[in-house]
Amino acid sequence: MNKVIVVIAITLLGGCARESLRSDHGYSVRHNVAVQAFNPNAPDKDLRGMDGAKAEAAYQNYLKDDGKMKDEKLVNKISN
Repeated sequence: MNKVIVVIAITLLGGCARESLRSDHGYSVRHNVAVQAFNPNAPDKDLRGMDGAKAEAAYQNYLKDDGKMKDEKLVNKISN
C-alpha cells in the first residue's frame, strides 16, 4: 500500500516539474517582442492624437451606423 502511495505521489509531483529551467525558456516572448518593434532606436516624439472635433464626428457617425449597407454602392458611383 505504501508503494502505491509513493508511486502516485511521484507521478503527481512529476506533473508539476518546471520547464523554465531549460536554457531557452522565454526565448519566444523575447523574440516576438523584438520583431514587433519597428525601430527600437527611434527618438521619442510628441505623438498627437486626433483633433477633438474630428473624433467627436467619428464617434457620432459610429453611433448612427446601423450596420446595414446602403442601396447605392461605391462601385455603382464610380461606374456612372
